[in-house]
Amino acid sequence: MNSGRPLSFSGVVPSLAQVADFGPPRSEVGVGCLMPWHGKLYVLNYVSHRKKSGTGTGLRVIDENFQMTRHPAAVDGTYANRMVHDESRQLIIGP
Repeated sequence: MNSGRPLSFSGVVPSLAQVADFGPPRSEVGVGCLMPWHGKLYVLNYVSHRKKSGTGTGLRVIDENFQMTRHPAAVDGTYANRMVHDESRQLIIGP
């Protein structure tokens, strides 16, 4: 029986794991920002403070079908500040 949902173990969905490229140089990676917005979940990774690290990270978008894509405007090493600007109805992520 396939429900259309990705494989999960106790609520953990391996296909949505946040990972960086293996480099060189290699970097640690973690979730710095998690924001639901307009039916999607935005995930911004934080990376090591080391110079030129964190390749393959950035802003990722998870849609209602559990498909994760890298946002086309993503920049490796973006700060994880976030704010909803009520007047313009925009989600602002970054510096």
